[in-house]
Amino acid sequence: EELYQIILSEFKKKTKFKIPTLKYLRIASKRLGKKRSMIGFGNAREIRNFIEKIEEKQTSRIIFERENGSPPDKFEFKREDILGPKIKDFKSKAYDELKDQIGLDKIKDTMRMFLEVIRINEDLEENEKNKMFY
Repeated sequence: EELYQIILSEFKKKTKFKIPTLKYLRIASKRLGKKRSMIGFGNAREIRNFIEKIEEKQTSRIIFERENGSPPDKFEFKREDILGPKIKDFKSKAYDELKDQIGLDKIKDTMRMFLEVIRINEDLEENEKNKMFY
């Protein structure tokens, strides 16, 4: 809760910026909170670094959207800027090549299960529920 309040106050300082839902900041603050037990964790530094990463992701997304003909809202922080891409958007050349391989069924099954666990946890997190698997 404390991290969420700090993050929220930092975003409120950016008066023109928009976030579709504050839920994304709550989820992000929970992720940051899990790092608290690490040696050297500092609220202010972690939040500053977190916001810098979000701004970098937003900038990259805006450049990509402009290059692909979309008129982005340069004041909006989207879900993928704050939390990263959803698992449904997962693309990997290596994983595609693995799926095309003959055999390797145990490895393919393990990868499918791994991605399913990530998807389930992502859905739980998106609904602000505790994750099943870590």
